[in-house]
Amino acid sequence: ATGKNSGSTEVAGGRAQIYIKINPRLKINLTSDFEYNDQDGYPYQMFDKKKDIRYPINYNDRSSYDRKLSTSSILLQYIHDRYIMNSITGYQFLKDNMHMDQDFTPLSVFTLQQKQKQDAITQEITFKSTTDKNLQWVAGVFGFYSHLRTDGPVNFKEDGLKYMIEDNVNSIFENINGLPVQLGLKVQSPNLYINGIYKTPTFGLAVFKQMTYNNLFIKNLSGTIGLRLDYEHTKINHHTFIDEPFISDFNIILPPPKGATPIPVSVPLSVDGKNEMNTWELLPKFELKYKFNSRYFIYASVARGYRSGGYNFQMFSNIVQEQLRSKMITEILNKVPPKVKPMLPDLSHLTNNQTDVNNSIRYKPEHSWNYEIGGRADLWDRRLGIDFSVFYIDCRNQQISIIDGFGRTTKNSGHSASKGSEVSVRLSPVNNLQLTAAYGYTHATFISNEDGNKGNYVPFAPKHTLALTGNYTIEIKKSWLDYIFINAEYAGRGKTFWTESNDVAQNFYGLLNGDLTFQKNNIDLSIWGKNLLNKRYQAFYFETMNAENLKENNGFMQLGRPITFGFDVTLRF
Repeated sequence: ATGKNSGSTEVAGGRAQIYIKINPRLKINLTSDFEYNDQDGYPYQMFDKKKDIRYPINYNDRSSYDRKLSTSSILLQYIHDRYIMNSITGYQFLKDNMHMDQDFTPLSVFTLQQKQKQDAITQEITFKSTTDKNLQWVAGVFGFYSHLRTDGPVNFKEDGLKYMIEDNVNSIFENINGLPVQLGLKVQSPNLYINGIYKTPTFGLAVFKQMTYNNLFIKNLSGTIGLRLDYEHTKINHHTFIDEPFISDFNIILPPPKGATPIPVSVPLSVDGKNEMNTWELLPKFELKYKFNSRYFIYASVARGYRSGGYNFQMFSNIVQEQLRSKMITEILNKVPPKVKPMLPDLSHLTNNQTDVNNSIRYKPEHSWNYEIGGRADLWDRRLGIDFSVFYIDCRNQQISIIDGFGRTTKNSGHSASKGSEVSVRLSPVNNLQLTAAYGYTHATFISNEDGNKGNYVPFAPKHTLALTGNYTIEIKKSWLDYIFINAEYAGRGKTFWTESNDVAQNFYGLLNGDLTFQKNNIDLSIWGKNLLNKRYQAFYFETMNAENLKENNGFMQLGRPITFGFDVTLRF
């Protein structure tokens, strides 16, 4: 809509590392990374899933993302005669700013700006046995603290006020038959700017220990048992408000000769509160492993996993809209002349806004039990290696990202099961040549689903994954060149459903990538190409509210990058 391109990106960064060996038993490693990212996004194109038609990128409001990210860590390692102690202290600073045209159309519906500032510190101390006894163990403690402030204002513009507020309210009255009066809302405010400030301090602690006993019952059989106890506390302080009252006129058109009676409506709004959640998790792990010799082994493992719960900031726009409608109707009823009030329909059900804020913005932790059987074999003087595994994952309260109302949120979808297998082969038929092939199959479906999609495939989980790689090194050893490295890769991704209803999907596709590297002493020059076959495919798809027809959603897709070339220069000093 603006004539500008979408998707240009500038990235800059640096990395510094200091290694200090105080004595043979004690060393310190300090690492610091910094990254700056400036992206002009987002390349989302409207997609009509019924007609299978993709339209050009076409929206009118600013969309961009800027990020400054700094990560530093200190590793302290002490080597004892019977164990190794590692202490890792980490600190991360994040500051970003995102602008987004939330409707991604030429209409001026609503925009989002989200600014985040986060400080996070982590500390882990582990002890690992180093003796040659049958009993091997590792134990440790972990702790973290994170403070995140998010500013997330949403701006409803002229088209948004008309379609999503004015027309939405008026449609309620149009569907009421037999009224002796005509009712209508006319918005007077040029826009509705909903501000939001959200602070989410989070801290957690964990203790863990894992023990492996070799030659268990019989020679070469080992058994592993592990246990991790996690505690996490998440809190949110939220303040959502509008800076200026929302102004509109509610028109009551009486039968002639009385005519129209306008009622001015001015509504202030603020939603404030505090919520918190505490999570205790006990995560066991069990494994049996049998080594036939140094080249063959098989294993079986069972482990419990979880993913933390949290809060959806963008749900506050939905909550504010509901409260805005409730307060508008309440003020209208308070200002209606007593003689006119009996002519109006019963609107009390629109004034009873009993939204449970905590339940609306909160999503619960995800839990899973993971079962796996696999093994490894090294053949042909270790020139041929094979790894294989089969797995089953039982997942409860699975978290899935969706568009709900005015923003992207995370929700608990239900109970799913994933089963499949993976196999990889490594081959070095001659010196300087390495070939690998890896294939994975995953069948992930819902056992139960809150939206009635039982039996459907879990979105974003590809059925098949395939990777074929080849690396060849040419030794030159001349005054002008030392080595030439040739690398090629074919990466395939199987059918992927984008929605829980399984009505939009990307079929199997493959990407061919390659690079050619010339090395001399401490200088590398690499020339690379990605998606060399220029394959067109969907990298992402989502659905969001259709302002012109609130009963339907608009679908948007992002295409993968086309054929791309570049070069890298690496200096080592």
